[in-house]
Amino acid sequence: VFNYATEMYECFCPLTPQPRAGQFCAEVHNFTVAKFQGNSFAVYSYPSQTSHTIITFNISSQATNSVLFYLPPSPRDFLAIGLLDGNVELRYDLGTGVVYIKNHVNITGSLATWHSIAVYRELRQATLTVDGISVSGSSPGTATGLRTPPGTLMYVGGIAVNSTDLLEYQNILDGDFHMGLMGC
Repeated sequence: VFNYATEMYECFCPLTPQPRAGQFCAEVHNFTVAKFQGNSFAVYSYPSQTSHTIITFNISSQATNSVLFYLPPSPRDFLAIGLLDGNVELRYDLGTGVVYIKNHVNITGSLATWHSIAVYRELRQATLTVDGISVSGSSPGTATGLRTPPGTLMYVGGIAVNSTDLLEYQNILDGDFHMGLMGC
């Protein structure tokens, strides 16, 4: 992708199955840790219509407000994990109302400190665990599946600024999560 600000090409290649980097994605790399600088992101395909979700990762962040994971709405169902004032928050909607689950473990500060985050959703019930501290919540209504059409993209660490998903992101999340993660 050509970045008009730097007047250089940037590689936005997926980390799997064969990670690539460099101009025109010509270099093969073996990434062990992804670093995000506030304007970078990773994109993956999300399976359609799931009754459960499991997301686990380790993070080291300097930012207090940023998107960590975002699955855009289709048409109403969505899932987002972000930092809000240094605390991890899970938001999701199965089509019957937004659920907010906030864990009050502050994880921002030094890049030398790593934190573990896990989200487990089974039907309407979800649990957000940060550094071993769990908080749970449940979706209202009777819907039990996160319905997404085949090929739906999920974003990690940020969102493409020129995508239609950005506008939906801003409308749904009220601008609470800063656009990009600063950390690993």
